[in-house]
Amino acid sequence: MTRMLLFTAAVALLLCFVPGGQCDTIKWAQDRKHLFVTVSFDCSKNKKFTPSELKFDLECTSAKGKKQTMSFGLREHIVPAASSCKTTKDGEELCTLEKKFPHFFDRLVENPDELKHLKQDWFRWNDEDENHIPEDPYDGVNASLVLNLNTANITQAMKEGKVVFADVSFPWCSTCSFAKRPFIAAAKKLSSETVLFGRVDAREDKAAAAAHNVSCDQRCDFLVFRQDEEPERVEGEANEKDFLKKLKAYQTAPVTHVGSDQEVDAVAAKHKVTALVLLKGGMMSKATASKEYKTVREAARLTRGKVRWLFADKSLKSFGVPSLNLLVKGQEAVVMSHELKDSNASALAQSAVVMSLPLMDDYAWEKRKLHEEFPLPIGMAWAKSEKEEAVFKALAKELRGKVMMLKMGSNDNFMLKDFGVEDKDVGDFTFGIAKGFEPTADRFLYEGTELDQASVSKFVTDALAGNVPLAHKTEKIPAEEWTAGTVRHLVSKNARDLTSKGGIMVVLYKAWGTGVGGMLAGLEKVAHALGDIPDVAVAKYDMSKNFVDPAVFPGIDEYEMDPAAFFCLGEGKPCERFKGPITQKDLLKALAKTFPKVKASWEDKVKPRLKAAADAAKAEKERVLREAEEKKAQLEAEVKEMEEKLATVEKLEIGTEKKDNVIKQILKEGDGDYPGVGEDVKVHYTGTLLDGTKFDSSRDRDTPFGFNLGSFQVIKCWEEGVATMKKGERAVFTCQPEVAYGARGAPPKIPPNAVLRFDVELLDFGPAGGGGGKTEL
Repeated sequence: MTRMLLFTAAVALLLCFVPGGQCDTIKWAQDRKHLFVTVSFDCSKNKKFTPSELKFDLECTSAKGKKQTMSFGLREHIVPAASSCKTTKDGEELCTLEKKFPHFFDRLVENPDELKHLKQDWFRWNDEDENHIPEDPYDGVNASLVLNLNTANITQAMKEGKVVFADVSFPWCSTCSFAKRPFIAAAKKLSSETVLFGRVDAREDKAAAAAHNVSCDQRCDFLVFRQDEEPERVEGEANEKDFLKKLKAYQTAPVTHVGSDQEVDAVAAKHKVTALVLLKGGMMSKATASKEYKTVREAARLTRGKVRWLFADKSLKSFGVPSLNLLVKGQEAVVMSHELKDSNASALAQSAVVMSLPLMDDYAWEKRKLHEEFPLPIGMAWAKSEKEEAVFKALAKELRGKVMMLKMGSNDNFMLKDFGVEDKDVGDFTFGIAKGFEPTADRFLYEGTELDQASVSKFVTDALAGNVPLAHKTEKIPAEEWTAGTVRHLVSKNARDLTSKGGIMVVLYKAWGTGVGGMLAGLEKVAHALGDIPDVAVAKYDMSKNFVDPAVFPGIDEYEMDPAAFFCLGEGKPCERFKGPITQKDLLKALAKTFPKVKASWEDKVKPRLKAAADAAKAEKERVLREAEEKKAQLEAEVKEMEEKLATVEKLEIGTEKKDNVIKQILKEGDGDYPGVGEDVKVHYTGTLLDGTKFDSSRDRDTPFGFNLGSFQVIKCWEEGVATMKKGERAVFTCQPEVAYGARGAPPKIPPNAVLRFDVELLDFGPAGGGGGKTEL
C-alpha cells in the first residue's frame, strides 16, 4: 500500500483557532513508535502542551501577544506522559508523541474533517515496515458468518437473548493471528439464529477497546456476551478441535435452572462432571439473589469446560436443601455443602474441580496446566506393587480435596531428582509432596522405611504445616574428606550447614556453561594459593545438579548461566554475592579483603605459593614449547624422508571417476589376490595432511583397523585404493578432496578442501563377519 493510498483520508485537514482566522500549517510524520507533529506557531511564551490519550492539545502566546490553540482528536492512543513539544530553530513547534501501541497509523486524526490543512513531513518520515500490513485472517470469510460488530449491535443482540462470540482486537495486530482460524472454524460449526460470531475493530470502536482493555500483547482472548452476564474471556487455541470444544462450553449460561430429576439426569449424561446446587427460596428471584447463588455463578464461570453447573430451589435427586452435590461419571456423588456455605468463588471452583478428579490419577503433562489454575499441593507416589498402591489409594481418599494425588510411573523418574532422589536409589515406593511442578517449588520427601496410611498421613499433615525439612535436587555428599588447599565440593544437602559456619567462598556454576573448565582450573589455583590458612575455604557448587536455596545464595535466577561467587561470613547472615569478575586475580583480592586471616597470611604464605605456581607454570610452558619444537623438527624430518622416498616411487593414477583423484605409490609389494567387494579387510594406516601434520593413526593406537569393502564405511579414496592392494602390501595414497572429506572437511583436524595422504598396509582380508569396521574414515 503506498503512502498516497494509505493517507488519502488525511488530505486537506486543519481547523485553526487563531485570532483573525488565519490558518497555520501543520505537518506530521511517524515511525513505528512515534508521531511527529509540527505546528507553525510562534510560541514565545505561555506554552501549554496537555495531550490526552486520544487528543492533541497545544496552546501558547506569540511574541505579539496573540493566543494560539491547536486541538484535534487523534486516530489512536498515545502515551501523554512520554509526549512533549519543543521549539525548532525555524521557530516552529515540533511535538513528539509516543504511540501506546507501536505500529504505523493509517492517519493522524480521528475525524478527517476536523482539520483543513495537513501536510506530510517527508523529512522526518520513516516508512520502514510501513507496507508490512499483516494479512487479514477474515478476508474471504462470509460476512454473514463472522459479522462486523460494535458495542451498539452487541448490546442489541444481548437484549434479544442471543449469545455473541466476539473477536475484539486491533486490525493491525498480528500477535494472535494463529487463533483467528480456529475462531472462524468454530463460527462455521456453531453460529445460528441465537449464537452469533463477529469481530469488533477496536480502533474504530474505542469504547469497546477501553471497556475490554484491548492491547496487542500475548493474551489471545475472545469475548462471550450474553444478557444479564458480565462478558467472559475465552483463551484462544491454535488447534481448531480444541477451541471448538472449549467454545461449546460457553454456549449456555454459567448456571442453568432445572426443575426435575429427569432434567438433571439429561444434563449429567452429557458431561463428565455436573454440579447440582440446591438453595432455599420458594421463589426463584429470592434464591438467585442470595449470596450463595452469586458465589456459585462466579465459580461456574471459573470452571467453564470442566464442570457443568445446575441450580434448583428445591430438593432433587434425594439431596437436601441447601446443598452442593457433584455428579461425576463412574463415581459416587460427592456432597459439598460446607464448601457452599463457607467458600468464596475461587475456593469453591477449586474444590469442585479437585473433588471431581479420580482419587488417584495417572500423571500427565496436562496436570501441570490444571495445577496452574487450581494450585493444590501435589502428592507424587511411585509404587512398585499392588500393596503399596493400595496404601496410596486409601490415602488419596482421605486427602480428597486437599491434595492432588498422582500416580507416577518409571517414565516420570526424572522428577525424582527434584526431591533429592537418584533414579537408581528408588526402592519399593517413593512418596513426596510438592507445592508445584516448577523446580523451585517447595518439596517434602517421605523418608520412612515402612509404608502405612497413618504414617504417610501424618507426614502429609506435618509437611503442609511446614514441620518437615524441605527436600531438594542434590548431588550426594562427596565420600572423600576435603583437604586444605583444594576446592571443596558443596551440594544442596550440605550447603546451608557449611556456609552458615562462615569463612568460605563459593562459586556457583552450571557444568555446561561457557568457559567453565577454565574457570574451575583457576579456582583450583586460588585454593592452592590459600593452602592451609585456617578457617578459610574455597568451594564449588554445580547449579545444574543442585537446588539453589535463595536463603543461602540470594539473587540467583534458576536460568542464570554465568558463574557467580558468594562470600559466606556466617553469623546467621546469607552469603553475599561478589560483583567483580570471576578471575583468579580478582577472587584472591576479594578473599584478602573479606577474610582477615588471608590478608595476614598474604606475604608469608599466599605470595610464595603464587610465585611457586607461576614458576611451575612457566617451566611447564617452556617444556611444552620445547617438546613442540622437537616434535616439529621430527615431523619435518619424517616429511622430508617420505618425500624423498616417494620421489623414487612410481605414481599410479587409480581414481575410477577421475584418474588423478587417487594417486597410489607402492612402498612394499604384497602377494596373492586382491580383496573383493563384500569382504572384510584389516589394515594399519597413518593419515597426514600434505605438510606432514598427522591427524590419525592406527599404528599409534597399536590396533589394526577393519572395515567391509564396498559397504561405504570409509571415504571413497579408501574404497578405491584398498581394492587395488594385495595382502602384505604397503602403499601411500594421495587423495583429492572430492574422494576424501570435500569442502566441509572434518573439523577440527581436517580443514575444508584438504588433500590427504594415507600410508596404508593391508594386513589381511577374508569373508564378511570376521570383525568389522568403524565408520569415521
